[in-house]
Amino acid sequence: MASSSGNDDDLTIPRAAINKMIKETLPNVRVANDARELVVNCCTEFIHLISSEANEICNKSEKKTISPEHVIQALESLGFGSYISEVKEVLQECKTVALKRRKASSRLENLGIPEEELLRQQQELFAKIITEVLTTYQTYNSRLIMVYKRDMVLAILKRSLLERIELNKTS
Repeated sequence: MASSSGNDDDLTIPRAAINKMIKETLPNVRVANDARELVVNCCTEFIHLISSEANEICNKSEKKTISPEHVIQALESLGFGSYISEVKEVLQECKTVALKRRKASSRLENLGIPEEELLRQQQELFAKIITEVLTTYQTYNSRLIMVYKRDMVLAILKRSLLERIELNKTS
């Protein structure tokens, strides 16, 4: 049986989790701080009750690790059997998410390409992207310079033309 550190006051559900749960459950209701504190205390007590019972069931079955089945048996023995179907659904969802995470992390390993080769390919792609960006920038910059030069030539021609017109008016 697991030993208790005697510091049960430190073991509570995070307030942010409780606040989120309350807000999602009762979106249009204001809940006083003392009511929130009561919910935290009730949740903490419920978890202690279930985990203690699951621990006893685990010890009776001579196991060292509390399994989901121990928790389900604890719910049943404490009179919370109505929660079991939902608990099993959540357990299945958790297993599915965990499996997806394991598959995602093993995809890289299952490629069959050494990490050094993947790194080389990544660096090659970065170099290609940088080259393309620089080429695009240089092309854009060249066009910008051409437009600027054209505008400068047009401004000089315009000024020259206006000066000739002024000279013709005065002569």
